[in-house]
Amino acid sequence: HWFDVMDINTRDYKIFHRLTNGGPNRLEAFNMMAEKGINVVPYGIVRDVDSDGDLVVYDEIIFNKDGMPYQRFDPQHRGEGKHLLTKEEAVATKYDHLCTTYQHYFRGYSERQLFIGDKSFLVSYQSDSWQSNYNTEVIEVMPDDGLERYFDYPLYAIDYVRGVDGKSLAVDLNVAPGIPSEVYLNYSPKEVCDLIKEYILKQS
Repeated sequence: HWFDVMDINTRDYKIFHRLTNGGPNRLEAFNMMAEKGINVVPYGIVRDVDSDGDLVVYDEIIFNKDGMPYQRFDPQHRGEGKHLLTKEEAVATKYDHLCTTYQHYFRGYSERQLFIGDKSFLVSYQSDSWQSNYNTEVIEVMPDDGLERYFDYPLYAIDYVRGVDGKSLAVDLNVAPGIPSEVYLNYSPKEVCDLIKEYILKQS
């Protein structure tokens, strides 16, 4: 989706592209969230990660022998290029890939903090997959303007799962998230677009 917004004072156009393969790559997203103080799922290079449990391994990012990352292709979403492997399998086949520790305790339940312009929503999902927010059923969508906004994207979402201690762990930063149909019970499609446009203008 493309949003062309004209500033009535300057007559300049602000363009916002909603592209599913845009935005930060997986490693950049983890680093960005960690820098903001968000509790991020433990992540690193397969060969170096301190875990004996299962790992979620990503094809998108690999590292050279000096630990420098290389992005192999555009950022991927919806479970593409992602593998659940034992530590032994990961070291044997994808030792130089980006990975996170797998959180067995989330049992398909995840939460998304969704930001649309100045509005924010807490979305609860249940999945029958080992992946969060994949093949999911929306349980609940609650407006929650008390959520802390960490980034200035006009539209974005952060996905969380529960760790072994019950605390939320961020597993994804998505700058082109889908909008659940439940949002449109309170906002028309035009109003959703206007929220995004107004936020773009406010940031200019």
